[in-house]
Formats: sequence, C-alpha cells, structure tokens
Amino acid sequence: MAKQVFTGGALNVTNLLTGLTGTALTKALAKIAAFEAKVEAGKSASIKIGADTFQFKKASGVQAVTFTNNGTSFDTAAALTTAATAPAPTPTTAPTPAPSATQALTSTNGETLFGTSGNDPFTATVTTATNAVDTTFQAADIIADSSSKDADTLTVSSATADLSTVTATVVGIENTVLNFTTFAAPTVAAGNIRAGNGTVN
Repeated sequence: MAKQVFTGGALNVTNLLTGLTGTALTKALAKIAAFEAKVEAGKSASIKIGADTFQFKKASGVQAVTFTNNGTSFDTAAALTTAATAPAPTPTTAPTPAPSATQALTSTNGETLFGTSGNDPFTATVTTATNAVDTTFQAADIIADSSSKDADTLTVSSATADLSTVTATVVGIENTVLNFTTFAAPTVAAGNIRAGNGTVN
C-alpha cells in the first residue's frame, strides 16, 4: 500500500467503487463525499482507494476536487453518487407482433395463399367431395409458407370423410388440423400435405 499526497484535481475512484452494491456502495460514496468536503475546505483528509491511500494536507483557501469513475468525470461527489446509485435501465423487449390475419380459401379452385413470417392461420371447408360451391378445400389450391420458425395453422372443417379428391397442396404449414363432422373413417390425400404436424378430429 502506498501513500500519495493529493493536492487537488481529479481523483480516480474507480477501484473504490468497482463491484460495490447496497450498503458497501453507500459507505464508499459517503467517504468520498466527506473527503471532498474536507479538501474543498482546505482541511486535512485521507481516503483509501484500492491499495493506495491519498492524503490531503491542510492548506489555505478552497481546493478543487473532481472525480473519475470508469472513465467518466464528475465535478462533485453528489454527481458521482447520483450516477452510481441510479437504477439500472429496464431492459427493452421487442414488441409482440400482432397476430396475422386469417386467410380463408374460397370456392374458387386453383387459389394460392402464402403465409408471412408470423404465425399465420388458414381456414377451409368441405361440404361434399365434388367441389360444391361451399367447398373451399380443393385439389388445385395451394397453401404455402417459406418460414420454418413460425407456427402456421391450417384448419379444415369437413362434413364428408372422403377428401381424397379435394385435398389441396399444403407446403410449409407447421400444423394442419382436420375437423370432421362425420363418423365415417376419413380419407385424405396425405401426400399433398407436406411437412408439419397433422391432427384429425
């Protein structure tokens, strides 16, 4: 430990404050404030910083003292205290993206629906296996998405069990849900549904 004579000017308090929190930080800041008050009043004072003790010998007149902490300068101990005890900034989080709008197939055979980078919902209905006007899940339709990091869902509501001739091409949709309102065993052209998980209700 070395003793150094302090004659005014900037005092680097980084080693004194590094790693301190709570009561320990409060005590260190109080010592700094007391040291400042004595030095600026021309009174003898000392303060230990790391392995060094800084001594100020009694002098006539007001002596100036400033502080540096981790490369930042402070004109007063009060300013240093304010900075050292300021609450940590609240981490910012990315806003939750708005849910993607539902895309619904219509009765037009040959439609193509593309997903976005979000979790896209798609819907389709089947009332008969003969491409009736109110059947929207048809063989020439395409539902696709290029993102593998989202959670798209296609929900098909069907009143008929036989979807072998009306199953659209489904590519890159993570979840396909087939809801049947018939008790007959369902038939689906499974080869048209590529990738993702399938659920049959």
